[in-house]
Amino acid sequence: MSISAEDDDGPLPRSAPPIETLPYGALLVSRKGEVLAVNPVAADVLARLYGRSVRPGHTLADSLGTPDRDLAADIRAAASGGSIALRLRPDLPPLRVEVGASRDAGAPFLLTIGPPSRTDRAFSALRRQLSDSTAAAARERQLRRQIEDSHAALERFASVAAHDLRQPLRNIELLLQFLTEDFGPDLPQPALDLVGRARSSAQRLEKLIASLLDHARAGTEAVDPVPVDLDALMDEIEMEFGPAFAAAGATLRRDGPLGHVAAAPVLLRQSLENLIGNAVKYAQPGRPPVVTIARRDNGRTLEIADNGRGFAQEEAGRLFAPFVRLQSDSEIEGSGIGLANVRTIVERHGWTIRAEGEPGNGATFRISGLRTPAGADPPERPGAAGRGADRDLVAAGGAAGDG
Repeated sequence: MSISAEDDDGPLPRSAPPIETLPYGALLVSRKGEVLAVNPVAADVLARLYGRSVRPGHTLADSLGTPDRDLAADIRAAASGGSIALRLRPDLPPLRVEVGASRDAGAPFLLTIGPPSRTDRAFSALRRQLSDSTAAAARERQLRRQIEDSHAALERFASVAAHDLRQPLRNIELLLQFLTEDFGPDLPQPALDLVGRARSSAQRLEKLIASLLDHARAGTEAVDPVPVDLDALMDEIEMEFGPAFAAAGATLRRDGPLGHVAAAPVLLRQSLENLIGNAVKYAQPGRPPVVTIARRDNGRTLEIADNGRGFAQEEAGRLFAPFVRLQSDSEIEGSGIGLANVRTIVERHGWTIRAEGEPGNGATFRISGLRTPAGADPPERPGAAGRGADRDLVAAGGAAGDG
């Protein structure tokens, strides 16, 4: 018989289970090498393959037929997750015996034979977890770099669009204006009509570029939430967009106070301007537009509802795609970017947005996931006294949003 010690680093098992229930061979051996217990699997393997009978009350060296070896010393040396190799038959490979020790001084050793040790399995699992974590971290770093590169590319695009695309368009429009002013009386009416159509096309293209710039900024501008007073923000929107809304006979209604929300003020304003502007833009012919804004679900949801043209509910998923316009009316201005901007802004805040509509009966947009800033009072219920409660207002100031 030969005995060799093989180091195998690993944590010490805190306690051994009842070895009779283990599915592999196991023995309990005292610090002096005496067999304290042996389970049926170990007894069968040692007897059937090696012709050894191991019984409690005898030393392991005597039971295995190796009395000339200090097997107890080898076990102590290999403890704490190591192993020893026992050559019990010359025609068979050495029997590998895993050695585990309790942290309690004087506790017996647990010897296992057969399957890989719990220590080996634990280290294999840890290695897999470490490898998976390392790979996940590498993917996350790569994704972060890609996002940063994408944001940088969008910013470069915004700069190019702001200067290299818009300035030539302005020049074209100015040249067409000079042509009309200086040579208009000498031009035949068909030529004047063509010049007017060219100017109109240049203006539409400039608005489209401006919308694309807004979309790029919505995806790259930093989102640093601060407490925003929604009622004060609505007051500003009413002042700015009032003339266009008044011309359309539009009414803005607040169903109760709107309270405060944690948001990036500029981006939140941009999204509200788009939603309210679209509600007025897509009014049902012959029906004065009414837009109702309310805070629902204990302040977690902001609802913008209108009585306009609405849309088929099965088309709701297409509403927020860039350049998609469900209404085919060519007289309604817009680039189809506005709602795509709204969704981008909403998602960058960690919120969600959903739309419900019915043809001819208006549409409702709900932004959910809003958070009331710490220290701010939640919105009061409709009917409560105070600023913003149950107000019907005709806005006073600028142009509708771009959807």
